[in-house]
Amino acid sequence: MKRHTDPSAGPAPFPADAEEVVDQAELADTGVRILVLTEPSGSHTWRLAPSGVGNSEEPDASRFDAVVVELLRARRRVPTGRGGVIEFRAGAIPEGATLPRGFDLQPSSNSLALVDVAGTAYVHKRYRRISPPAHEPELLRRLGRTGHTPRWAGDYRYVSPDDGAEYPLGVLYEHVTGEGLDAPLRENLRSLWPKLRSSPSPDATAREGLRPLEGVLREAGASLRRFHRDLAAALGGDGPGDAYPVGSALEAASSSLAALGRRPPVSEEIPVGLWNAALDALRVEADDLWLRHSEGTAFHEEGEAGPCHGDLHLSHLILEPRAYAPHPGSVRVIDVSTPSPADPGWRLQSPLADRVALRRALEYFTTDEALDHGARLLGRENTDAAVAAVLDAARRPRPEAPWPEADLTVLRTVCRAADVWRDRVSELLLGSPGGGNEGRRSPLYRLLYLHRLLHELTYNQDHARLYHTAMDLRHALARATEPSTARM
Repeated sequence: MKRHTDPSAGPAPFPADAEEVVDQAELADTGVRILVLTEPSGSHTWRLAPSGVGNSEEPDASRFDAVVVELLRARRRVPTGRGGVIEFRAGAIPEGATLPRGFDLQPSSNSLALVDVAGTAYVHKRYRRISPPAHEPELLRRLGRTGHTPRWAGDYRYVSPDDGAEYPLGVLYEHVTGEGLDAPLRENLRSLWPKLRSSPSPDATAREGLRPLEGVLREAGASLRRFHRDLAAALGGDGPGDAYPVGSALEAASSSLAALGRRPPVSEEIPVGLWNAALDALRVEADDLWLRHSEGTAFHEEGEAGPCHGDLHLSHLILEPRAYAPHPGSVRVIDVSTPSPADPGWRLQSPLADRVALRRALEYFTTDEALDHGARLLGRENTDAAVAAVLDAARRPRPEAPWPEADLTVLRTVCRAADVWRDRVSELLLGSPGGGNEGRRSPLYRLLYLHRLLHELTYNQDHARLYHTAMDLRHALARATEPSTARM
């Protein structure tokens, strides 16, 4: 999309130095127009504005929801000021009024609304940024009959007059009722804590406590595998292929490690020696992967190539309401973020990336719950507990105000039980061994894990997030076969 200023757009309802109107479309007889804008970064976004000029307030969202449903039903093509088009395409949408519904909003980078259309609940998602183009609407359309994803009802997109490129603006899909996988996991883990007080074998208690969720977790894992299979079939020849760029991924990991090595820890509470030990553990992993790559080791195993969800979290696996009698179709996948062919991340895909994402989500989730519980037991702050946990994992004393051994024993017991619980969840959900069996995983899995951990560690450093950085370092140290004993 070329950068143009639309002379007919009238006064932009946003600071001129922040966003620039490049095109617009009047949605006839609705009192609403769509503005396509470019940001200083070159990315494109869009906004709603009232028809005419002089009013900078964005139209009522519920009114626009109803407008979109009507335009989708009519499959309208609305011309833009510069010769482009806003294209509305749809499947089957029931006739009837469109009314707003209450919605328990989760954090999202997009705008979400729940609407009632003739008694059926739909989600109307508006993408805040439109470049690179979102791939979700087309994926939902293609996957509509698989039962893995919400049922696609329609979407609308801006077609640029410059090159005919399509930029999805929003999508309408049937609302999936139920709860994310994180909900029963949180309930189960929190039920473990009281049992630890009198348990002669905390490890066995942690594993045994997961029995009620074994069926749910196995079905969620099986659903994910079926989703990957059907996603690859839906994309067909449009898929990313089977040649994951191992060399460039290793170079990116080495570059990230080098950049982190030039930085001090996020806080003085993290000793430099511990920081270096964690990075050393990741360097050992990277060096071994480089060696395998140079020796011609095959990084892919059967089923490890192809497209994936792209940004999978525990909350993206939706269970039917209280689905403790799981069956095929009882787990749905939402917020599909598979890159489009125009996205730089198109070739950086593998079903293993989704498994790694869930593994990392489990690590954050479990460690956060354990630190919260340990801190409550000891009357301490969660961040203080996070730093104490990583120092203890590295067998390093706290530089100042060290914790009493009795407190460390409590924290150690809680974290150990949580780790055992997490590894059992991982085994049931992902079919992967836990903790000390990382070497049994494929080289590609290890590379993807390393890449994601480095990305998250860099992000947490950049944003001065001590709590999350401490968790990352604890997980980095776990990559080493033995805890570091290097002197600080």
